Amino acid sequence: MSEFYPTRSIEILERTPATLHTLLSGVRNEWVEYAENLNTRSPNNVVGEWMQGKCTDSIPRRDRVLSDENNVPFASFDHFAQLTESGGNLPDPFESLRKKNLEIPRSKNIREDQLNHPGIQPDFRLFRLRNLPSASAVYVLGQDQITRAMARLYTKNVNTWGTYLKVLNDSPES
Repeated sequence: MSEFYPTRSIEILERTPATLHTLLSGVRNEWVEYAENLNTRSPNNVVGEWMQGKCTDSIPRRDRVLSDENNVPFASFDHFAQLTESGGNLPDPFESLRKKNLEIPRSKNIREDQLNHPGIQPDFRLFRLRNLPSASAVYVLGQDQITRAMARLYTKNVNTWGTYLKVLNDSPES
């Protein structure tokens, strides 16, 4: 496996809003509001979580790592904060937020040595600023809740084919 450079993560992060827009915009509410059970989130909730994360987590963490306050652990991220806030959690606002989020580091002209600035996770594990873009890309790529919830709307309709459709047989993670 070749070395992966954090800046390449931007290629995935830039495309995520357009992919979500294509998948989720203009479809019936049942597609975007369905959650499998109380331990899972709907596609809208997942997008809302990402939006919340951009506002309260990734940008502030990056700024704090670059500041003199980088020796204090970050607060834990609230994965359900978007559920208590009003407003639509659809791809359009996410797209503008992601674009802004990706423009900020470019405008700050972060130097190579700054990418090695440390931060401390809530569980006291050390990370470097250069780890944030890669972690964001892997997080997005690993979020199958959106498509799994959408696919499971049709569980009963596929009848015996469900045996062959892995997405219908895997147990949902919380």
